[in-house]
Amino acid sequence: ATNWSTDAEPTEADVAIIGGNYTSVVTTSGRVASNVYVGYLAATGTLLKTGGSLSVSRLVVGSATNTEGTFIMNDGSLTVGVRMVVGASGAATAIVNGANANISIGENLQVSMSNNNNRAVFYQNAGTVSVGGSMLLGNGSANSGVEGRYAMTGGTLSVVGATYLGGFIANATGRLEITGGSYNSDQIFVGRNGH
Repeated sequence: ATNWSTDAEPTEADVAIIGGNYTSVVTTSGRVASNVYVGYLAATGTLLKTGGSLSVSRLVVGSATNTEGTFIMNDGSLTVGVRMVVGASGAATAIVNGANANISIGENLQVSMSNNNNRAVFYQNAGTVSVGGSMLLGNGSANSGVEGRYAMTGGTLSVVGATYLGGFIANATGRLEITGGSYNSDQIFVGRNGH
């Protein structure tokens, strides 16, 4: 707790920022925050989840230009009430390894969504990822050239809404690579204005 600026762990009303080349580790249940930003203000940040539970409204990995964010989940549960973004404006990597890892996202999962030529990737090797809204891979702003990639080798990925690959604007690339596991989505749009 003493590594946080207030010398106390975040509460459900707090915005938690992980930057400055720090790593935040979640091992126990009952961890909460309002919004969590991993990689902030031109700095690297890592969120490592080895067990327990974490509940947030929004999780943003690689939140700003010239930042790099990493999220690694080996066990436990993550509940995101609104949306999870991997690569908002910076480079970002999310990795889900544990068979008992469980991610539940209330609305959308977005992998790469900026106008800064960033690259973002979500690796799912095991566990369960449930998306209550849509999954958008490579969902950038105009003339962005962003690339969002979801690489799945195991586990279960369930998307209630649609999956968009290279969605909405030109010069955005979305990649969905599945070599193992189970994937389900209501619809898939490939190259909707992107490629």
